[in-house]
Amino acid sequence: MIFNGSLASWLREQRGLLPLQQVAVLVCNIAAVLQQGHNQQRMHLDVNPFSILVHVDGKKMGVRMAKASVAAQAVTLSGRGYPANSLLLYMAPEQWAGWPAPATDQYA
Repeated sequence: MIFNGSLASWLREQRGLLPLQQVAVLVCNIAAVLQQGHNQQRMHLDVNPFSILVHVDGKKMGVRMAKASVAAQAVTLSGRGYPANSLLLYMAPEQWAGWPAPATDQYA
């Protein structure tokens, strides 16, 4: 089975609970992608199940981040800390307060 789409869409297609090993691989892949951005001094600020894109081909799974929302890009470029996450449910407390940091992406 081949799948390309958001993590949210992929999870809706899964039956039952994911195996622990699959969850661990998914979390590690997402963390690695976020770390790549942080290594380049970029915060995504819009991390949620709809902005995490997955590619599944058989047992192989790839992860990448969708382009951050326009608001999140403005925050990153301007250095101003205004809330920007398109889904408030995933917004970290420091983002609400206007002081996002790399940990903000990890919280989401």
